[in-house]
Amino acid sequence: MPTSPTPIDGPLLPAPDPNDRLTLSARLLEFIRWLREDVYPGANAIADNVYDNAEEAAAAAAAAASNGAAQVVLAAAQASAAAASAASALGAPGTNATSTTSTTVGTGSKTITIQTGKAYSVGQSVVIARTSDPFGVRMGGVITAHNSGTGALTVLVGVALGSGTFTDWTVSLGTVAPGAALPVQLVSSNTTAVAGMRYVFTASVTLTLPTTWAQDDVIELACGLTTISPSIAFGSTKLRGESPGTIVYSDPRQVIRLQHTGNATYGLV
Repeated sequence: MPTSPTPIDGPLLPAPDPNDRLTLSARLLEFIRWLREDVYPGANAIADNVYDNAEEAAAAAAAAASNGAAQVVLAAAQASAAAASAASALGAPGTNATSTTSTTVGTGSKTITIQTGKAYSVGQSVVIARTSDPFGVRMGGVITAHNSGTGALTVLVGVALGSGTFTDWTVSLGTVAPGAALPVQLVSSNTTAVAGMRYVFTASVTLTLPTTWAQDDVIELACGLTTISPSIAFGSTKLRGESPGTIVYSDPRQVIRLQHTGNATYGLV
């Protein structure tokens, strides 16, 4: 800890004044004594104090630099350990997994094979997302069967976003909200729809709705142009309990969101 130097006291008599011959001699002698006995030893003591403080500061700086280097090494080691933990988490028993099972996006029962030893349980809600496009392609449902020894995992999918068949999947605990943003597909020719998409018409074509639905399946419809008159073919699907058949998109400025009740009698709402 740095210390303050001892101050040098002044002489006992005022400084010599050549105009005051009566006190000049006494003041001069006191001034010489003060220089010899107080100033010179005091100055040396101050110099020693400054040197000691400088040495202490240099030692503290060296210790701080050494400690900083040690902290850098420790931080690097901790980061490496964290990365290793993250890398091993997927392979360790838990509730994150991957699968290369070829699976088609959609609702209903889906069985995939994941790593063995995972701690999934029947009744848990999971998200099966495409690893390379987790936002655009994902399915949410409830586990109905799991064999930790073989890795077989069966999920009853209630909400599916996107379309296609893929082999890169990541499985984790969670749910897919039916109201989540849907992937967009432009429609310029007659198309058969799948649940979990927003279809944007760019021509006066017909979009045929799916024949099978699960509860909370969602489809959104929108027009990219106000000058077109596309059609929506409902087929056997009911709309609020009625069979509309094929209807023309009457208001191209309005976005239509259709969600299935899970009941064939009532159908979409």
